[in-house]
Amino acid sequence: MTSSEFEYLIEPLNSQHNRAAFASGVTSLDIYFQQQASQDARKYVAAPFVLINKSSGDVVGYYTL
Repeated sequence: MTSSEFEYLIEPLNSQHNRAAFASGVTSLDIYFQQQASQDARKYVAAPFVLINKSSGDVVGYYTL
């Protein structure tokens, strides 16, 4: 199976990702992702990654290191 066959893509968070539209259902996680994650990445405090639905471009999940 090649990467082009997968429905989702994982990539580092960047300014092109629509953070405002993301909703996990957990308020504290949503607030962090929408308001803090990109700041943490710029400051090298965390390395956020997003799970993207390839067909829609929507962020469907995230994690940070």
